[in-house]
Amino acid sequence: MEKLSNSVIIIGADHHNTLAVLRCLGKNKADITLLIHSSQISTSKPYIIKSRYAKKYYTCRENENELLIFLKKLKREEKVILFPCSDFAAYVLDKNYSELSANYIIPGFKNSPGKIVYLMDKWNQWEFARQNGIKMAKTWKIELSKDIAPINDIVIPCIIKPEISAFGSKSDIHICECEKDLYEAIDSFKEKKYECAIVQEFINKQYEVCAYGCLVDKTSNGVFSFGGVIKKEREWPPRGGGSLTYATFINDARVLEHVNQVLEILYNQGYRGQYDVEFFVCSNNIYLNEINFRHSGNGYGLIKYGVMAPYIWCLSATNHNVTDYKTTVAPGKHHMDEFRDLLYHRKNGLSFFLWIVEFASTKAHSVFDLSDLGSTISYYGGVLSLLVKKLSKRVKTHG
Repeated sequence: MEKLSNSVIIIGADHHNTLAVLRCLGKNKADITLLIHSSQISTSKPYIIKSRYAKKYYTCRENENELLIFLKKLKREEKVILFPCSDFAAYVLDKNYSELSANYIIPGFKNSPGKIVYLMDKWNQWEFARQNGIKMAKTWKIELSKDIAPINDIVIPCIIKPEISAFGSKSDIHICECEKDLYEAIDSFKEKKYECAIVQEFINKQYEVCAYGCLVDKTSNGVFSFGGVIKKEREWPPRGGGSLTYATFINDARVLEHVNQVLEILYNQGYRGQYDVEFFVCSNNIYLNEINFRHSGNGYGLIKYGVMAPYIWCLSATNHNVTDYKTTVAPGKHHMDEFRDLLYHRKNGLSFFLWIVEFASTKAHSVFDLSDLGSTISYYGGVLSLLVKKLSKRVKTHG
């Protein structure tokens, strides 16, 4: 197997998504620089820098101009690979592709710079799905700057979300059970200065699946996707904008048919990079939920089971052979976001002993890694610190 010769700049938040990529590339001895962005100025140091692989790191605000200034300073004679781990990073890199491509290797659509930015708009993604024969929930776009008249054709219940994930928060996603809920959510979006909102028919799903990994130029044996498909077993919070806490890799022919349809369309349109594609599985249909054009928050699952998707894409993007790398994960394997899954168990009154058993029997965790104890302890310590502060506030309030 070949070694990556180009340097890599990993761009992301202080999050387990970024940590997974850092560990993957670090274990493969890549030359890494870490660029951590944050929406808030903080005096405390990021947890991720305690990783044994965070030897070179910088921090910046979650601001497009500031990120570009950093990249201009960090450029080298040889082209450097840029690896986005957040919607913000993916958006900025694709938007500024023409300016950055002289010095950097950037994921995206071949000969179509700006297409990621276009498709990150959920309304455009709905149009993309419709044009390509992909089933998706009925979708409406609301321009919040205009007076909102009664919208008679919107199906209730529905779900309202920011139009562009890169400039929105998951916590603002809201399920509306009645028309009153919808108008209250619209008012909330206005107060938060969103320009547009997307409303979608609420799908009464049996469960959700997520396909994630990377798309590369076809190998000598015809492989162009390195990844896996998981069934979401649990999420937190449980309704509206929840993040996966526990999942199982699956190999369901019915699901794979829909997954492969989307991946083949993206590949044929020239996309090369990390992907995260979510679907709702219903009794009679499977609907696309959304496509994310960056490393998945579930990416640690692939990596822990030997599918080195971040490293494989970096190799392929620099014309290295990736034919001999593992392509997918066997069905039945699990992965766990341990902090959120513990919250799920606590909220639902489930046994702490059961959680310990599942934790111990799961190889892939979002943070825990014996080979990188520095970052494990750093993240765990941060969570414990927050819990202590919350308990202290409760004691003072009830004292």
